Amino acid sequence: MSKKVALVYDDGGDFFLEEGVFRVPLYVLFNDKSIKSTEISSDEYFQSLYNDPQVKLLTSKPTEEDFREIYKKIFDEGYEEIISIHISSEISGTYQTAVDVSREFEKNVYVVDSRTASTHLYAFVDKMKSLLDAGIDAKTVFEKAKFFSLKSFGGFFIGDLKHLVSAGRIGRGKAMLGSVFNLKPMLRQAKMEGILEPWAKPRTFKGVFQLMLDEYRKHEKKVERIYVGYGFKSTKILEDFVSFLKENGVTTEIVFTRLSSVIEVNFGAEFLSIVFFTEEV
Repeated sequence: MSKKVALVYDDGGDFFLEEGVFRVPLYVLFNDKSIKSTEISSDEYFQSLYNDPQVKLLTSKPTEEDFREIYKKIFDEGYEEIISIHISSEISGTYQTAVDVSREFEKNVYVVDSRTASTHLYAFVDKMKSLLDAGIDAKTVFEKAKFFSLKSFGGFFIGDLKHLVSAGRIGRGKAMLGSVFNLKPMLRQAKMEGILEPWAKPRTFKGVFQLMLDEYRKHEKKVERIYVGYGFKSTKILEDFVSFLKENGVTTEIVFTRLSSVIEVNFGAEFLSIVFFTEEV
């Protein structure tokens, strides 16, 4: 008889709500006041971010106690094993904190460095859930998940680079260059390196959509599901992208994911991503 396994992820990934999947919060720093991301209402967050230019926003990893509480809660609910997958260790200390706390428990807690974030992390959680539901044991799923980054693609459009500047991800000069020339900056996941790398700078949204479609076409026969992430200010962009895909004959299932507040602090709310697995896992 298979063991009862729970999945844990963090707010470095898009929202994933299913039975057996638990979320550990990161922290958003409002003008140096630390608040759990799960305690921020959408209205409060978005008004602060976009209507008040004086608000300073940063993010911070979960505490050891946050992980201790959620792992204990899961085991108290009758789960026998945990697979805990987290935002890339290259951009956050969340993974290492999970590893440290996992050693305190006698039961198995497998901790995965996703080497990615946002919609990509959501896709990994979804794949892990499907593997567990298919009866694959936790240790095997853990071993597979360590290499998901090699077997998937993630591309991202970011509408406003000021958030990356504030978070220290890029220099102010690069942000100004993109703004002056009205470019649409795009990044992609750098496989197992755990970071994002420059991808392209199209001048129009159609150019953004075409690049995403072209990448999908390279792997179309192996893609079972497309994950599309979007931010608060991206509803129109999302609608146009979906129409573009349909007009170009894309019939693959599309899963839409909404960015967490943590991701929007770093990338902004004018955001569109496409993620899919390029190989069987």
